[in-house]
Amino acid sequence: MSSEVISVDIKASGLETHQLMRQQNIKNLPVLSDDEMIGIITYKDIMEVYPSKATVLDLQEMYYFLSELTVDDIMTTEVITCYADNTVEEAAMEMEKHNVSCFPVVSDGKRVCIFTKSDLLRAIVNMTGVKQKSIQFGFNLPDTAGSI
Repeated sequence: MSSEVISVDIKASGLETHQLMRQQNIKNLPVLSDDEMIGIITYKDIMEVYPSKATVLDLQEMYYFLSELTVDDIMTTEVITCYADNTVEEAAMEMEKHNVSCFPVVSDGKRVCIFTKSDLLRAIVNMTGVKQKSIQFGFNLPDTAGSI
């Protein structure tokens, strides 16, 4: 999880936002207006408005097009959040339920970090201990009381 939350202002252009994502190597940004989170913009959101590779626009025209779009035109306003005291399993269920790749984590009404699918995979790898040299056993037991 990234506790340093990089965000973007609602008035930023699509081009500025795309450049920020590339510079910071991130794919999700909370959108702020007057320091309040009002949405989220993802790399996928930007790619959906990006001109196709089959376009007749030249590079300058594409940059102009993206610079004229604002984050407000592109962002998702229905933001799914989770809370700092949620378990990894609860976070995974919410991601699957809402088909999202990330969400802001909130504590006491303030965003504290962004939780992504990469964070989820890292947590699962750490929880299973697969990186450590060990022996793992798997059992197929009936789902009845006292079967262990």
